[in-house]
Amino acid sequence: MDLWFEESAEERQVLGPFREFLKAEVAPGAAERDRTGAFPWDLVRKLAEFGVFGAQVPEAYGGAGLPTRLFARMVEAIAYHDGALALTVASHNSLATGHILLAGNEAQKKAF
Repeated sequence: MDLWFEESAEERQVLGPFREFLKAEVAPGAAERDRTGAFPWDLVRKLAEFGVFGAQVPEAYGGAGLPTRLFARMVEAIAYHDGALALTVASHNSLATGHILLAGNEAQKKAF
């Protein structure tokens, strides 16, 4: 039985390298960023390469078209190391791209 908590083969394929990246790149400076309030633009750019900022945007509009469950697991993996960075990713997907997908016209969807 496939419980929600069990990762599928597809999820493991994506999450394995993603978690290794987070462990190597995000975790080491997380406490310092929390202490100083520094925003990790370098990490945001690297996370963009994994497609997390367009995770649920359909491929037709240039996104990754990921299923909700996989995206949630990615945000959870980020939050394990850096909660603020996880909120940045989640907010972008819900408050920015999510609203464009929901209420934007075709030109806006293609542009953003």
